[in-house]
Amino acid sequence: MFIPLLTSLFLATTVGDITWEKEYASARARAQEEGRILFVSILSDDEARSDQFWDDIYSDRRVRALSEETVNLVACLDAQDKKRSSSAKQAGLSRDEARYMEAAIRDELLAKNAEGVVASPQHLWFSPAGELLQCVAFEMTADEMVWCFVNARRRAGLKHDPMPEGLRAPLRFLTREPYVPADGDTHGRAFTPAEVKQELKSTKSGFTITAGRAGRFVRLAFTDDKAAREYVYKELQSGLVTWGGTGMIVGALHTMGLVAPASGWEIFEYYGDHKEARVRNECAVGLEQLGASSGLKLIKTMLRKEKDSSVKKNWLRALGSCGRSTSAVRKQMLGLADRERDPVLKANILFSLGWLDHHEDVREVLVQTLHDADVDVRLRTAAVCAIALGRDESQLEAVRKFAGGDGIPASLSEAATAAVAILEGGDLMGLQASVMDSCDDILSRERVFFRPPPEPEPR
Repeated sequence: MFIPLLTSLFLATTVGDITWEKEYASARARAQEEGRILFVSILSDDEARSDQFWDDIYSDRRVRALSEETVNLVACLDAQDKKRSSSAKQAGLSRDEARYMEAAIRDELLAKNAEGVVASPQHLWFSPAGELLQCVAFEMTADEMVWCFVNARRRAGLKHDPMPEGLRAPLRFLTREPYVPADGDTHGRAFTPAEVKQELKSTKSGFTITAGRAGRFVRLAFTDDKAAREYVYKELQSGLVTWGGTGMIVGALHTMGLVAPASGWEIFEYYGDHKEARVRNECAVGLEQLGASSGLKLIKTMLRKEKDSSVKKNWLRALGSCGRSTSAVRKQMLGLADRERDPVLKANILFSLGWLDHHEDVREVLVQTLHDADVDVRLRTAAVCAIALGRDESQLEAVRKFAGGDGIPASLSEAATAAVAILEGGDLMGLQASVMDSCDDILSRERVFFRPPPEPEPR
């Protein structure tokens, strides 16, 4: 039944949201008995990222079609405290059904921090036997959710169609373990509009550095809300400059790259031409991690102005990420890949090709570079990392040939081994060391090579 599904769903006319189960135990039993994937959604009321799933993602006809092959559960995190949760209403659950479902999912399927908090929004896929296959924290597009549904069947060893061309995983994607909010996080989500209003009302002017205050600032930065965004911009443009100087600006910009929604890209415009290279570097890396197409004009301007090659390489990476669907950027990047002679800059250009939408010209450059034994191993490593980043599964067997064996340079072999795991549906975590080495990176991209928060140090 599943084999023709993906080939026909693009012609489907069915619209509407996912059908959600009303009883936890019977849903788990049905998934096991019928050999179905268990799909679990964790959502909060009135929070922008959660709302986007109801408004745009679940009603996508491809997502709806794929969800008909799974058993679907939703945990409405506000069900316990509200007489009527809006998420429960969207899911068609009564007050009691939503409460029982939330409690069961929280107790049996979710990872919690020391405060008992879970992340929201969050989506998880389990095998029919109940094994966690993969999870995604926070944002995800409809294309990315389609990728996840297909990948879950692949990871579970179930019959599935080939992955649709050009799709890729969301950034905050894990296959090896569940996502757990950092200890000390008492919410696991962004502010709602009402909470933003209350937070800003209680916040005095100026930036006072305390653990609790800094945590609330980060949560405001994470919130996709105009009022929160304006407050964060104000603090980053004035309070931090006068209070902490460049060191604090660098730290704040790095945090923005990790947590800000795509709409938060404008703060990098303010600091993009800062006199200090480390500030400009954080702006470029932050934009690469956000992948905001709105920042493309800024990136092109900075590339023309930048004289420091250690910063320019990061603007090149941002160009690929933010211009991934733009034919003009693809042509520009391919031209740069052909002309550039500096090995570090060229490695970063090659890796940034992995951000671009799949295209035969991009594939040809990366594959030729990978196979050319006369090319600097740094460039060959960057090329195989780009193939993995772009999840070009058509090259899986070609990449596998470089994962070990006589005559394969160690650095290339390590990168190819990590790339094979990714092309078979794994997360990007194992690729980070190879990318940092081949691209001469100093700054980490934790949002790209996503890792759960570290375990606290024992006292």
